Amino acid sequence: MSAEDPWDGLVAYLTSSCELEAAASGYVNLMSTHFEGGSELAVLRTEIQQTIEAVVRRAVDSGAVRSDLVPEVTGATAPEAWRRNLAFYLDAFRPEGAHPIDVPPLTPRQILLSLLVPSARSRRRGRAT
Repeated sequence: MSAEDPWDGLVAYLTSSCELEAAASGYVNLMSTHFEGGSELAVLRTEIQQTIEAVVRRAVDSGAVRSDLVPEVTGATAPEAWRRNLAFYLDAFRPEGAHPIDVPPLTPRQILLSLLVPSARSRRRGRAT
């Protein structure tokens, strides 16, 4: 994933990650599961993490994003880290710097249907939600 502009590179990475998650391809599980030793999945995860770090570092170094953005994800080792992520999310909802969004929000009917129909992810795992 290469882009001349650091912001464009970060946007491309985040877009791809969201698309992979929406497709229930197992990407999030790959990135959040601990693997022992040098398994192929562990090697792949390390390569992806190094790419993520480089994309974020490049965007930070160029000034395209705030200087305190880091790619690390925490879990049990820093249980209060969610507060930092929440601060980033809340900043994203401020009207300053907002731009038009091409995709409309879900309608009430779409939300209801999503609750009634088992998700594709659940069907792939062989169970209903």
